Amino acid sequence: EAMKDAHQIKTIEILEKLVLGTMRSIYPDLRMRSLGKDNRKREFVIFKQLFCYMCSKMGFTLQYIGAHINKHHASVIHSIKQVEGLLEINDPQLHRAYKKAYTQPITSFNWEK
Repeated sequence: EAMKDAHQIKTIEILEKLVLGTMRSIYPDLRMRSLGKDNRKREFVIFKQLFCYMCSKMGFTLQYIGAHINKHHASVIHSIKQVEGLLEINDPQLHRAYKKAYTQPITSFNWEK
């Protein structure tokens, strides 16, 4: 059980770094070190929502995702629905972020940032 928890923690941290690295590659001016920060800029919010969506697809619980980014599980549900809706209408900003996050190799990021 402890090993499973440690694996989950590491996985969600890697996923957060992947999303943050993708965000920085598209928007170099956004220098956040965590998706748990409060920021209402659309460029940042899109990546936070994308993180929720990706975590959900990987099987993390809504509560676990929310706890990682300091949000209530209802906010996570909202984020997932937002991403699904924006993907459905091919929103250019989200689609670019989504495509880059899923295709960019993990090894290309500076994990210290």
